[in-house]
Amino acid sequence: MSLRQQGVLCVDFGLDRLTVVEVGGQGVSGWAVRDLPPKVVRNGDPIEPAQVAELLAQAIRESGLSGVRARFTLPDEAAILRLVELPALPRRHVRRALSFIVDKESPRPLDRISWGWDILERTDIGYRICLVAAWNDVIERITRVATDAGLQLEKLEPRSLATARALNRDRVVLFDGSSTRLQVVYLRRGEIPFVDHATVGRDQI
Repeated sequence: MSLRQQGVLCVDFGLDRLTVVEVGGQGVSGWAVRDLPPKVVRNGDPIEPAQVAELLAQAIRESGLSGVRARFTLPDEAAILRLVELPALPRRHVRRALSFIVDKESPRPLDRISWGWDILERTDIGYRICLVAAWNDVIERITRVATDAGLQLEKLEPRSLATARALNRDRVVLFDGSSTRLQVVYLRRGEIPFVDHATVGRDQI
């Protein structure tokens, strides 16, 4: 079976839980869900990439998933999402204008983040742009997880954006949680997702 014929693995290890869904031409063909040990992932960041890769490879093998191409979610806590309105600049000046916004919004220097954008639409006054920035060290650890698990990383995007694209609804409130964390995501078509987290546990019940 060629790589093109195999399914694509969608991997998420947010909320202290590893989830892998295999999607092919006929839809979802398989999945795996595993609770993660304490302290290998922190707020969606695989701080122990070798151990996460081992657990991921084991989950894929035991669940009979065959995909090699993979798409990973990026923790929203390690990313900046902004909806930006720019005047009708020449396209060659858009990146420079956006770099000033990233530099202002990011708590880290520009040389420690990766960022990109997508023009959503042309408006009467210019451009409506989705701007995304993420921490380099988190990206490097996720890339290592994919490589060590024997996967080909094709795409990496913030968890909330991936959720919005998958659900494709005008307005959604999504609750997701594990034994220790609760995430609330508010999605509205054409807007940047709103994400909030809370710590939960027996003493909070």
